[in-house]
Amino acid sequence: MKITKLKLFNFKNFEEKEFEFDDHNLITGSNGSGKSTIKDAIIFCLYNKTPEGSSADTSKFIKNGKMKCTVEIDFEVNGETYKIKRERTNKNSRITFLDGSQSEEDSGITQRELDSLIPPFEIFQNVFNIRFFMSLPDRDKRKFILDHTEQIDKLKLFKTIIGEKADDLIEKYNLSFDDLNIIHKRLLTEKRFANTELDRTNTIINDSTEIELPSFDKDKLEKLEQDFRDTKFLIDKANENKNTWSIYELKIQNNDAIERRNESIKKQIESIVIEDLRKPDQRKLNNLLIKKNEIKKKISIPEGKCPLCLQDINPAHKNKIDEINDKNVEVAEEIENEYNNEKEAYNKALQAFNKNIEKINRKKTLENQIVEIEEVIAPSERMEILSSGELEKELLQARANEVAYKIAKRNEEERVEKIRKLKELREVLVKKIEDYTALIKVFSPKGMPAEEMRMKLEPVITLFNKFIPESKIKTLQILKNELDYKEVFKVYVKDKEYSKMSLGEKTLVDIALSRIIDSLTGDIVGVYFLDNSEVVDKEPKIENQAFIAKVTNEELKINNK
Repeated sequence: MKITKLKLFNFKNFEEKEFEFDDHNLITGSNGSGKSTIKDAIIFCLYNKTPEGSSADTSKFIKNGKMKCTVEIDFEVNGETYKIKRERTNKNSRITFLDGSQSEEDSGITQRELDSLIPPFEIFQNVFNIRFFMSLPDRDKRKFILDHTEQIDKLKLFKTIIGEKADDLIEKYNLSFDDLNIIHKRLLTEKRFANTELDRTNTIINDSTEIELPSFDKDKLEKLEQDFRDTKFLIDKANENKNTWSIYELKIQNNDAIERRNESIKKQIESIVIEDLRKPDQRKLNNLLIKKNEIKKKISIPEGKCPLCLQDINPAHKNKIDEINDKNVEVAEEIENEYNNEKEAYNKALQAFNKNIEKINRKKTLENQIVEIEEVIAPSERMEILSSGELEKELLQARANEVAYKIAKRNEEERVEKIRKLKELREVLVKKIEDYTALIKVFSPKGMPAEEMRMKLEPVITLFNKFIPESKIKTLQILKNELDYKEVFKVYVKDKEYSKMSLGEKTLVDIALSRIIDSLTGDIVGVYFLDNSEVVDKEPKIENQAFIAKVTNEELKINNK
């Protein structure tokens, strides 16, 4: 990459300024004259970022009192020439191609499209902005080297370190190699758990003592059991005889009670008087009711002519019909009286009949309640009741001794089995802890990460020694207790650490690192900007395109050689 021209409009302290560049550009001027502004403008125009890497702060480049700033830049990549312009307002920025092929309105591009032409910002920043890389935290320096050097096959590296057990350990402990730090932390945690389990197991094993079995005479128990069975047989026979007599006496008492109850029921039966009554006949009532209803029907005479013969109805005939109707009313009243008398007699007879039926049912119920008396035969003579008190007491104690012995024996067998399993577990835990210890060493910063970094740093250190002899890089620092360590990225030249170097010495290291980073990432940048070059004894020689800024008492000036 090569930058050939730069135009500034309302950018920082410049209202309008144009610069042309060659391969070597010596930028001189007093402090505040705008030397660093050129670096800021290049980074801004290409990436819309500040030299610190912020996109949000680029509005600070707008000249005080102006609404926007503009930077145009001409640059070459792989033999192709490009001209772009970036405008920045307080709210947003806009990029356009200035190739004249279309209107400015139609020539706008996105940052992504521009990024496809230029190096990634992270690489450009660490190459172009000399001194930037060493200003990063150690962790970021390490990460940059790891991300931008040839990838190491971590699985292959692991197998090289571990040897033939590698595949078994990978499967057994579910190892992966995407993030060594995560695996390292997990292994530390699992080892702590295994150590805790081992301590607990050892405590149980050490604290476990043999259970003392209580005294127990098996022969004595067997003899007591036989004596008790013999005595118990006689006792059971006596108790059976006693129960038989008890049942006999209860049956006698029950028969007496039944007999008394039967006598009471028989007296109640004898007190019931049943008459020979038939259910009264209702047919006469029904006939009287039908006859009454027939008599009460009134013969009707139509007005005018007879509907059958169509002749006028004779008054004599009409009077005769009226006499019949009046006679029927009198007969109906007589039948009504007869019906009422007959109904009253019927109801009395029915009531007497129903009461007689109730007596019959009551008598049958009482007769069903009479129970036959069971025939009872007296058992044989009574037997004497024996006692097994002392024998039973002795037997119970012997049985209790047997139970205590069996429980203690079972507990001892369980204890022995438990200790056996715990000892097997202890062997497994000891082996696991040995594996964890070995794996933790491999995955710790002093293990695979250090080896990975060492392998990745080999080409870096080779180039470093080419630019600055007797230079080296350390990535681990042993702490004062000589047991712990931390990951670092410390640069040494002739055993002098970077932080203790003079500004001139640091500048030479910074230049070398920018050139190394450019070389490792494929020489895709090839542009360097060095501020305050006056700190070195003589102007450094940098291949490719270089911007060397130097403080003088003059106005801003660019000398292209």
